[in-house]
Amino acid sequence: MKIRAGFVSNSSTSSFSMYGAEIDKEQFGDLHFEEFLSDETLQDVKSLIEEGEVFEAAYVLQQALGKDWFCDGHYDGCSIYVGKYYTTQKDDDVVGEWRKEIRDTIVKLMGKQVECGHQEEAWSDY
Repeated sequence: MKIRAGFVSNSSTSSFSMYGAEIDKEQFGDLHFEEFLSDETLQDVKSLIEEGEVFEAAYVLQQALGKDWFCDGHYDGCSIYVGKYYTTQKDDDVVGEWRKEIRDTIVKLMGKQVECGHQEEAWSDY
């Protein structure tokens, strides 16, 4: 079985399964990117969000959080998914502690409690 671990440029379909949160467009202004980004990059991300470029903003956030993190825009641009693929969980990780680390990072990103859970999505450009 092959697992998609990044952007596939020649595909017109997309899908993922992860543990994390979906952050609605109305909450974008609440994001505390300064915890993860330099001032210059923070301004770039805020501009991208204001311009509705959620996919690009999600990409910058993913780069800041690190390679184990998944960040992507919803296909209609209304939200950003933030979390980790289940495949990033190591064999000796305790599930509850792995999920807590993800929740704690997302709470730090949002500056408030956020409901985290299983997130999955699939869509096609057809």
